[in-house]
Amino acid sequence: MTVVLARSFRLAVPLCLCACLLAACGGGSKKGKGTTTSTVQQLVAKTANLKAGVTNIETAGPLAGIDNPTGALVLRNAQKYLDTAIFAPLASGKVGAGYGALFDPSVRSIAAGSDAGALTDVGVAKVGGYTESATPVTFTGLVDGSGTLLYVATNFNVKVKATTASGPMTIVHNIEFTFAPGPDKSWLISAYRVHTTRTAPRVSQAGTASTTNSTVSQP
Repeated sequence: MTVVLARSFRLAVPLCLCACLLAACGGGSKKGKGTTTSTVQQLVAKTANLKAGVTNIETAGPLAGIDNPTGALVLRNAQKYLDTAIFAPLASGKVGAGYGALFDPSVRSIAAGSDAGALTDVGVAKVGGYTESATPVTFTGLVDGSGTLLYVATNFNVKVKATTASGPMTIVHNIEFTFAPGPDKSWLISAYRVHTTRTAPRVSQAGTASTTNSTVSQP
């Protein structure tokens, strides 16, 4: 059975939702080293490590980049999302601690509520084993006329092949996050677009394998 869940919250800013590099850039780009893959037979307390990919800058003033501390923090928060929203539910059946704190208060309750089906794998429950891969994270920074970094948008994809009680399942998350500066120099997810597809075998009454497709999307 294939279930596609999508939910989007977009800010009215001209962002090209891509991933982040850990060094400041002067409008140039640097390529990542490919997909990171983590394979386990027994679940352990770790998931795939996200790697930095291409950096893009959109500026209305001076050419500026994403400074190292900000880039590192945004990438670290993206990793926390991967650990708490995708790995933790597959390991324990529950969203991991700190998931809600990654989101700005304006979207936190809905990210943990009605959008959790697309943002997390909590509906899958515990699995017996899995393989996981993640593409490099692309960063896009939006800089104002004074050279201040206003937003950092990230884009990355995650693919999981899991062994569930009912058989194998493939899960694909296409993830776009917009991070905005918060209190105490934190960078929180203030907008997101996540498209999740889960595919599992389904046996029909005739005993043959079949799949069904359904799509749920809300603006």
